[in-house]
Amino acid sequence: MPAAALGTRLRMELELLLEREPWPLALAALQRWGALVLLDPLLQADSTWRRRLRWAQRLGLPLMVALIAGASDPLALAERLQLPHGQHKLLAGWLALRERLAQETAMDNLDAQGQSADQQGVAAARWCALLEVPGCGPEAVALGLAASAGGIQPWRQWRRPLLRWWARWRHIQAPLQASDLIAQGVAPGPALGARLRQLRAEALAAERV
Repeated sequence: MPAAALGTRLRMELELLLEREPWPLALAALQRWGALVLLDPLLQADSTWRRRLRWAQRLGLPLMVALIAGASDPLALAERLQLPHGQHKLLAGWLALRERLAQETAMDNLDAQGQSADQQGVAAARWCALLEVPGCGPEAVALGLAASAGGIQPWRQWRRPLLRWWARWRHIQAPLQASDLIAQGVAPGPALGARLRQLRAEALAAERV
């Protein structure tokens, strides 16, 4: 049987397992028998997958994606299993987000607690700017939360601000709408968008990490 067909068959078997209760017992049995090494050696040694998958279930994420997130090379495993495009895209967005946050931390723009290195007042706005970029949907942040709950580094150090964004910050909008600003004389176009972003940043400045 071709490798692609084997990967698809393995994915289908895992999907059936994860769609049924009690999937935690089934996965634990596979790990006990050493079968998860067929997916990835790191998954076979993973002791945190239960928390990660439970959080993924709570956040409405595919359990397959949450499981694969613990692999040494999630995208390579996703390709081997022939995951659907949407799930592959979610993993790619999650990994891109991890790279972006790691770069900011390394540059000391964020400290180890995810706070802005300059002052607390702008921390929430800074996090929103990092998390709300094209290609990074809420699902990628949710997967980061699940990863942090499961102890996957470096996500664990960013858990608090990710939780704050998920539960509160992403819902905070500018106190004025575009129509209000136009009525005040702000011309439609880039200036209007900049003013809306400024107003939202001011609203976020009252938040704390």
